[in-house]
Formats: sequence, C-alpha cells, structure tokens
Amino acid sequence: MGYKIVLKKQAHQSLWEAMDWYEEQSKGLGSELSQEFYNTLQTLTENPQRFMVVFDPFRRILLKRFPYKIVFAIDEPRQRVVVTTLWHVKRNPETLKKLLKK
Repeated sequence: MGYKIVLKKQAHQSLWEAMDWYEEQSKGLGSELSQEFYNTLQTLTENPQRFMVVFDPFRRILLKRFPYKIVFAIDEPRQRVVVTTLWHVKRNPETLKKLLKK
C-alpha cells in the first residue's frame, strides 16, 4: 500500500505561480511543469523515505526538467506525504527554512 499525497495550500500556490510564469515564457510550458510535478509526486507514494532531508523533518525531491524541488514531510502514522511547497532551487534556502517553521 502506498502513501497518500496531501498538498498544502502553499504547494498549490507555488505550483500555480510557477505554471503562470512558464506559460508566459512559452505556451504549453506551464502545463508541462504541472505534468512533471504530478508525475514526480507519484514516485513519492511508494518510498518517500529515500529522499534527502533538507530541514528535519522536511525532505525534497528534484524535478527532472525544471529547476524546482518539491518539499515534503512524511506522516508515518497516517501513511501520508504532506507536500509543503514547490521551491525554485536557486532561491535562498534560509527563506525556505523560515517558511517551513511556520
């Protein structure tokens, strides 16, 4: 049995913002980002523990084509992966740390 994926409001918001930006750059690119995001989430359903811890208890998985990482925590008792945000890899990690403390 795989883990259930739960997206927090911040994860939805950061995905929509990134999709809008990419769509402005090239028609259809925002949809491609969305597709890669959701495909990447599927890999988390089987073994989310294999991904690197960035700020305990938060982990990250990198998107392959786009310069983003999905930041998530594992809720073992409920067998859930809680996705906190989609974060551009060049953004300041200290800003991410502050966001995760909220």
